[in-house]
Amino acid sequence: MMAVVQRRGIRQTTGGARWSLLVLIGFVGMLPVWWALLGQLLEHREAYTACSSGAPPGTVGSLENLRFHADSTFLPAGRRCVYDMADGSTQAWQTGWPSTIWALSGTGVCLLVLVVCWLSWRRMSPMQRMLVHVAAGLAVLGWVAIASFAALN
Repeated sequence: MMAVVQRRGIRQTTGGARWSLLVLIGFVGMLPVWWALLGQLLEHREAYTACSSGAPPGTVGSLENLRFHADSTFLPAGRRCVYDMADGSTQAWQTGWPSTIWALSGTGVCLLVLVVCWLSWRRMSPMQRMLVHVAAGLAVLGWVAIASFAALN
């Protein structure tokens, strides 16, 4: 149920439970993006240990001195290990796809909530409209942080 208040010819809504649920869905959609950033940070922290312990057979070097390169990646938000192989080729191993898929899905939910907010502009209270935009902005900020961290490392 939504109450409508008439003041000096201006129609103003006080919101409703369904619009508050829309705000909540926007914030829940933003969470996987930050979860992917956390996963990227943790993957980078353990990159050299994980890459050296998971080396494929035929990697150049001994067990203590393998030749590989590890870095953080943007898409997927995770870690990539590139190994030099004995036959002169390279082999890559990439992590982070599950969290990136969840983050992309959450971003899609945020964008959908934002479009519904724009289409229902007059029916939502100003605070609800602002919170939907904050959730979408935090999702974008999360992707910027993921990209920045991958570019720095």
